[in-house]
Amino acid sequence: MNELVRELLALPPQASTVAPEIDLLHYTIIGVTMLGATLIAGAAVWFTIRYRTGRVGGAPGDPVPRRTVSLAVEFGLVAALAGFFVGAWVVGRRQYDVLREPPDDALEVWVVAKQWMWEFTYAEPHGLEHDLVVPAGRAVKLVLMSRDVIHSFYVPAFRVKMDAVPGRTTTVWFEASDRPHCGT
Repeated sequence: MNELVRELLALPPQASTVAPEIDLLHYTIIGVTMLGATLIAGAAVWFTIRYRTGRVGGAPGDPVPRRTVSLAVEFGLVAALAGFFVGAWVVGRRQYDVLREPPDDALEVWVVAKQWMWEFTYAEPHGLEHDLVVPAGRAVKLVLMSRDVIHSFYVPAFRVKMDAVPGRTTTVWFEASDRPHCGT
């Protein structure tokens, strides 16, 4: 099921240990949004058919009978919707915080963004590279900075995105899964 949904949404393979959890939040938000949109569209069609002029028993131009819903039902629906949004925000914020705090034994890679290129400096053993190469099964901490403008560092298969901002360092970490190739 997970693979089918991922393919329908045109998401790349999950190539990091954080990707399944991030995708689950993604699927949940999209699923609830689609269900809500379907219910609203269905209600609009039902109201259009049920209350079109002349079908309620009166002559054209007669007012449509007024229906009311209790205040408790309205507050309940608003509370449920607000609860969903706050819950999704809390889960997303927790995921963001987790990606900002790497494990102590993470391999540190300094990432410098410049116009038209990225430079990766490894603490061990490679030195300076123009391609990011990381070991599978080990946490990797990226320390990002920019020399000119804001650059967006994004590896879709890892579900990792962080901005490199001039004059500031930002960090993000991930652990590549044991899959041999992530397809990016």
